[in-house]
Amino acid sequence: MDILRGSIQVESTEGMGTLFTVSLPIDGSFNEDYVHSEVDELKSLDGSTMVDTEIKIEDCNIFEGDKISVEGKTILLVEDNEEFRQSLKKVLESRYRILEAEDGKKGLLMAEKEEVDLIISDVMMPSMNGHELCQAIKGNIHTSHIPVILLTAKVGDDNKLAGYQSGANAYLEKPVNMKLLIIRIRALLTDFQNQREKTHASLNLEPENIEITPLDEEFFNRAKKLVEENMSDTEYSIKDFANELGVSNSMLYRKMKNLASCSPSEFVRNIRLKRAAQLFENRAFQISEVAYKCGFNDLSYFGVCFKKMFGVTHLNTKRVNGKALCKLL
Repeated sequence: MDILRGSIQVESTEGMGTLFTVSLPIDGSFNEDYVHSEVDELKSLDGSTMVDTEIKIEDCNIFEGDKISVEGKTILLVEDNEEFRQSLKKVLESRYRILEAEDGKKGLLMAEKEEVDLIISDVMMPSMNGHELCQAIKGNIHTSHIPVILLTAKVGDDNKLAGYQSGANAYLEKPVNMKLLIIRIRALLTDFQNQREKTHASLNLEPENIEITPLDEEFFNRAKKLVEENMSDTEYSIKDFANELGVSNSMLYRKMKNLASCSPSEFVRNIRLKRAAQLFENRAFQISEVAYKCGFNDLSYFGVCFKKMFGVTHLNTKRVNGKALCKLL
């Protein structure tokens, strides 16, 4: 009634009844200020306008003294509300490369096509909602490594549980606390980078040493097994490797970079060199035999690679933290 500038009057007589009189102006005018305030209130409920675009990432003091830089990483924003999406972009684009998608289906296609480091998605969207998108991302070997943050106006533990069950790495409620979101983004990207460097630095290259999704662990194990099965095959190429894993060369490169911070050729070579070190420990083989058993047909190249990885050309064993590693004599 206030919007339409009308009124309601009530007259009641005991024992006779009640009369309600509704009066509306015939010119069709309405209270525009009231309408706008109501719309603003509704917008605030779904968080579409609840982003403080004046907040700067630099003000959150999360980059000072960092040893690992995540600047320039690519973040995909999946949000059907244009205003809210642009507000997020305005805050984040000073540090990150921003990609945009207006619904879940377009977001999934973009995640498969582009090299994405993190996804921020709304939950309630047409075509494919945020939970469905997250499940699709985590269930696709091409994208399963990408961290996902879900944003929603729905509150309560049941909704949070649904978000985490879909595979989300973080679940934040609207209206969005931008400082909290910025810090969460930073933490996920840093953790992911730490995991990659830990994998790359590990001689064992075992998936249990890092936090990865079950699908990524399966991929990692298959990749390692294929290298071991073709250990002595000097003709085994990266193209063969990619074909047996069921991915393209470019996707294999991206996956290895994301999971182990190394190229596919480095991954294969490191496993072969680790096997060479194990064979040297047995002291039962000549250098040439070890090289050929590990897929190297060029002794000079084998020596260069081995020295680069272990810092030695002649080997002895030394116990380090209970594990046998190669050490210069």
